[in-house]
Parts: sequence; C-alpha cells; structure tokens
Amino acid sequence: MKHLLQAALSGLTLLACLLHGTAQAESPSPPALRLASAGLPSMSIGLLAAAEGYFDAEGQPVQVVGCINGKDCIARIVAGQADVTIVSDTSLVLGLHAGHRLELIATVASSRRSNQLVARADRGIVRGSDLKGRRVGYLAGTSSHFYTETFLSYHGLTPQDVTLVKLDPVRPIDALLKGEVDAAGLYHPFGGQALDDLGPRGKALEIPPIYTLTMNLVARPGLSDAQLVKVLRGLQQVALMMRNEPAQAYTLASRVLGIPVERVAVLLREFDFRLRLDQSLIGTLETESRWAMRSGQSALTESPDYLDVIRARPLRQLEPRAVSMVK
Repeated sequence: MKHLLQAALSGLTLLACLLHGTAQAESPSPPALRLASAGLPSMSIGLLAAAEGYFDAEGQPVQVVGCINGKDCIARIVAGQADVTIVSDTSLVLGLHAGHRLELIATVASSRRSNQLVARADRGIVRGSDLKGRRVGYLAGTSSHFYTETFLSYHGLTPQDVTLVKLDPVRPIDALLKGEVDAAGLYHPFGGQALDDLGPRGKALEIPPIYTLTMNLVARPGLSDAQLVKVLRGLQQVALMMRNEPAQAYTLASRVLGIPVERVAVLLREFDFRLRLDQSLIGTLETESRWAMRSGQSALTESPDYLDVIRARPLRQLEPRAVSMVK
C-alpha cells in the first residue's frame, strides 16, 4: 500500500509538472515593448516607471532604448527600433509633417517654464529686442526650435532678423559657452547648466509663459489597447508619486538620471505630471503646424487631422475623466 501511495503521489507530481509546463507554453511572457527615451527630466516618467518595475508589475515588460532628444526618439520609432516614446508636442508635430505614421496616446506631463532663452549678457544682450542681428542657437526639431521662434515673434522679430544656428544636440550649450552664438533657446536641464557655467556673463531673457510644453506618450500604429493601457498604468504610478510623494520621486529621479537630487527637484517641479487628453492640446498642435508650414519646416500645405492622430481609447479605459477632448 505504501508503494502504491508513493507511486500515486509521484504520478500527481509529474502530472502537475506537465500541466505547469503546458500552461507556460500556452501563456508565454509578453514580448517587451521598446521605449525610446533620452535621459532628460521631461522624459523621465517612462524611465522611472521602468526602473521601479511598474511596467513589469502590469504584465507588460518594457525595454528602454536610448536616444538623444525627442527628434531622435521619433526617428527610432520610424526606423522600427522602438514601439513607444515620450516626446514634446513639437517633435510629434514635425514627425507628422515629415509624413511619419504616429499615434498620440496621452499627455503625461506639461510645463510653462521648461524652455529658456539664455543670452550672453557680456555682449550687451539684456532684453529680447537686443537679439536683432545676433546669432541665436536652437535645437532643431524640438520644443527649443518652436520656443526660440516664438520668443523672437513676441519681441517683434522674425527669423530673418537674426542668424539662426543649429546646435549640437549632444553638446547643446557648447556653442553658447564658446561664444559661437550670442544666445540660445534651450530646454531643461541645459538652460540652467548654461546659466551656471556662464555666471554673470549669462542672462535668462524673460517673456510671459505664452507656451505650455506638453510631453506626450506616442506609439507606432499596431499596438493593442491592452498593451497601451498597461503602459499608461505604469506611467500613472510615477505621476502619482510625483504629486503625493515628491521627495521619493526626486530621489529616484536623481539615481536614474544621474543628476544631484537638489538640482533634479528644481527641474521636476517645473512639470505637472498628470495623464490626460485635453481639448486645448488640439489648439497647441494646430498652432505648431501653422508655424512648421510658415517657417519652411514642412512641405505640407495643411495641418494633419489631429483627431485622427489622437488615440483616446486606452486612456479612456484607464481613467475616463482624464479625457476632456471631443472626439
């Protein structure tokens, strides 16, 4: 009897192992989605969610693909090297105007003060009107590009009134520090770095906060709603941490971005990390489309239909109240 019982138990153990193996074969782990991201505070929500394992906890692993800035991140998606990214409204608009197929899933952060126009005060530039006839640097295809030309327009200047100079996206402040440009439109953290390095030789030129930068989750076509909901839920965990436990969020961001916690706290406080799709986003995208066509950044003669670009279902499934867009 004892031998029969042992045989029966052994048989059950073997059956359980076989069934477990079959279940694993039938339910393999989902493939990782590739998230293109630069190590910038504005893009950090995705990096922090990955570092804390929030995507894994949702059953949707994510692999981070490094890139330089939003323009480069869009290029990674276009090249088939990434599935999702978090980029500025400007990078998205210019990507669409270049004919690339992209889907806007949600705004994940916004700021009215993340761009700065930093000038060489030692060259007599103390106000916006002093930029006439000067060399002004910008980061092509990014929010810096739109902000720089918007800044000029606010002061009654056109791009033809200055010499616009494309900055090196890897070393964006070098030209300003070396004096190769007289001023530069820079996004975080480079504006602050330039001011720190220039000291009394540098000055941030002020205008009212007329442009609200949005950072947006953008995806290649073809991902399922279920995949995107899981990604959004992971990002939502970081957004909640930013609002409810900022000290913890800043410590995490300092470790992930390699920026001192005191500095990263200053940079991240400029952003409102909140998942949403607001009607006002359409206006921002259409304004930038008109700028892209007027300034020669686009060969299109009319704006893309942004209601077709925006895919609201995943965010609406996660948090219906976060979608105030009429679509």
